[in-house]
Amino acid sequence: MPKKIKSDSRYRRMTLLEIEGMENLLDSNSMAIKGIDLKKRPAGDEFVCRLLRAAAKCDHIKFLRFQDAEIEDDGICRIGKSLRDGLGRTVTSINISGNDLTPEACRMLSAGLSSCIRLRDFNFGRCKANDSCAVALSAGLSKVPLMMFYANENCIGPQGFAALCQSLGRTRSLSALYINHNPIGAHGVAGLSALLSSDTHLQLLDLSSCGLGIVSHLHRTISGPTCKNYSFLQIIDFPAD
Repeated sequence: MPKKIKSDSRYRRMTLLEIEGMENLLDSNSMAIKGIDLKKRPAGDEFVCRLLRAAAKCDHIKFLRFQDAEIEDDGICRIGKSLRDGLGRTVTSINISGNDLTPEACRMLSAGLSSCIRLRDFNFGRCKANDSCAVALSAGLSKVPLMMFYANENCIGPQGFAALCQSLGRTRSLSALYINHNPIGAHGVAGLSALLSSDTHLQLLDLSSCGLGIVSHLHRTISGPTCKNYSFLQIIDFPAD
């Protein structure tokens, strides 16, 4: 069975000994190592940067899971640099949910995402990302073959949402979009219409608690002559609490 660099402990901070052990595994460039999994293991920027530097020697890393790893700007920027320097050629899944994002860090990450030729799912939910973050990330997504995109529980408004819709529409591979619990509001209709009018193959669209309130509008949009791929689209649209 492939080895995963992970631990079942919940929210137990990474120790120096554990990090050094992971570094040694990555240094070995073993084909059995398929990714870095620090899900719910607070590590911080320094340790994450060390692991990513070691991972640069690997040419078969498939996933990067840093959910709730307490990464800040330096760690996010290092992810972007590592993707640009080679990891982007092999990575298929990235999860950075639960780490606070800034626009500057998103710009660096975006430059790396543009190198991800095999990336299928990207998760930056619960990152306190605002419109500026979404706009920055969208710049690197237009040529990424994404199928699953998670941006739930952020602070993304209509401007950031429109930028994401424009880029995701260009991928033509998206099957699920989770944008729920963002303050998009009624002004997000235009961006969503642009996404649905593009040649994507969406099967699930989660808009719950986004303040859109436009299910009827959506049904009119996807039944139009330019939308032929939405026969099985499931729309989730629960109102805000």
